[in-house]
Amino acid sequence: MSNIGSSATAALDAIRAGGQSEEDFSHDVCIIRTTSAASEDLPSLERKLISYYQSEKSEIAPGEIREYRDLKTSVYFMPLEEGALEDGQVTEGEGDLLAYINVSFDVNLVETTSLILAAAMILAASALYFASREVSKTLEAKEQETKRFFENASHELKTPLMAIQGYANGLSQGLIEEEKGLAIISEESEKMSSLVDTILQLSKIDSGMAVPSWETIDIREIVYDAVRIIEPLSKQKGISILISMPEPVITECDEDMLFSAISNVLTNGARYAISTIVIEATSDQSRASVRITNDGSRLTEEDAKRIFDRFYKGSGGQTGIGMALADEYMRLLGGCISSESNGDTTFVLSLPVQRHTR
Repeated sequence: MSNIGSSATAALDAIRAGGQSEEDFSHDVCIIRTTSAASEDLPSLERKLISYYQSEKSEIAPGEIREYRDLKTSVYFMPLEEGALEDGQVTEGEGDLLAYINVSFDVNLVETTSLILAAAMILAASALYFASREVSKTLEAKEQETKRFFENASHELKTPLMAIQGYANGLSQGLIEEEKGLAIISEESEKMSSLVDTILQLSKIDSGMAVPSWETIDIREIVYDAVRIIEPLSKQKGISILISMPEPVITECDEDMLFSAISNVLTNGARYAISTIVIEATSDQSRASVRITNDGSRLTEEDAKRIFDRFYKGSGGQTGIGMALADEYMRLLGGCISSESNGDTTFVLSLPVQRHTR
C-alpha cells in the first residue's frame, strides 16, 4: 500500500476505534448516509461511492476499510455501525453510514509526477543514446581520418626515400656520376625533411598541442623572411618577386604560424609561377591581409575546391600538404586563407588585427 493509502487507512482506523471527530485529523474525513444517493445536490463522487458500496454491500462488513477507484477518483471508505459516532456527527436519515477520505488529488499528483519523471528519464536516456551514437560516429570518423593520414604520409615519405636509396646504390656501384648523384640525394633529403616537419606540425594541430603564442608584429617582416626562403628557386627559374607593402601592417598573431602559412603559399607560387610573383600586404582597423599572386596556369575547378585538403595531389602532380598546413594555422590565428583564379592565381591570407579573446 502506498503512503497515501496507509495514511488514509490510519485515519479511518482512528474513527473506528475511538469515534473521534473528522476534524481531529489532517485528512478530510467525511460522513454520509447511503440514502443521500437520491439527493440531486449530492456530489458526483459521493454518488459513485454509494453506488459502488450498495453493489458490494454483501461483501463488506462494518468497520472494514475498502478502496473505491476509477480513472480519476480514489477514495478510502468504511461502513460504520449506528452509535459509532458521537451525537452531532451523525447525518440524520436512514441508510448505512459511510466514512470516507478522498485522496484523488494526492494520488493523481503522485501519478502525474511519476509520469513526468518517467518521461524525463526516457528523454534523458534517448538523448544519451543518440549522443553516444554521435560520439561513436565522430570517433570512428576520426579513426578513419587518422588512418588515412598515416597511409598518405607513409606514401609521400617513400617517394624521396626511394630516390635517395636508388641514387645511393647507383653511386656505390659506379653507375651514376658522383656530383649528380650527391646533388639529387641532397635535394631529396631536403624534401623529406620538409615533409616530415610538416607532418609533425599537422600532428600537433590534431592533438591540440599547437597553441598560438600571441605577440604584436609587423607582417612585412614575416613576408621578407619568407621571401628569402624562395629566392634560390625563383632565381633559378628566372621569376621576379614584386613586393608592395608601403605601410606597416601591424597585427597580433603567432609569428611562427603566420611565417609557416606565408612561406608555404610562396613556395607553392614559386613552383607554378612562369615569370612573376606579386606580394601585397594591407590592413584596416579590423583586419590585415596578404595577397600572393603568381602568373602560372589558373587553378582548375577541382584544384580550387580541394587545394587545402591534406595530401590532395593537384593537376600539377604536387601534393598539397603545405597548403593544408597553411589553412590550419590561419584557422588557429582566427583568420582564413582563400584562392582566386582569374588568369593569374591569387591566395589571400586574412586575419584579425587583434585577437578576440585573451
